[in-house]
Amino acid sequence: MLNVTAARFDGVMGRLQDLADPELQDLTDAQLYELLDNAIYRDDHTTPAQVAADAERFFKFDFLTNGGESFDRQPLNKLTLALRSNDLRPTPSLRTK
Repeated sequence: MLNVTAARFDGVMGRLQDLADPELQDLTDAQLYELLDNAIYRDDHTTPAQVAADAERFFKFDFLTNGGESFDRQPLNKLTLALRSNDLRPTPSLRTK
């Protein structure tokens, strides 16, 4: 059941540095989530050209979306990863409060 998820983890390990984007460094976790959620998943009525540009730039941050049954339900049905200041951050934050 977790074979799809395990493959996603294996795949991301070889491309961690690709998840760094200097323009994302100063964003809070909430700001980063909103940016990626809007760019990757939401229909915000942008032009087809902008959708294609956003996909090319931001889809690399998609991680466990539809990554197996365990991640197909709220609140974790969309999960992205971004590397900021050598700190790998999942968005939305999975840290306990």
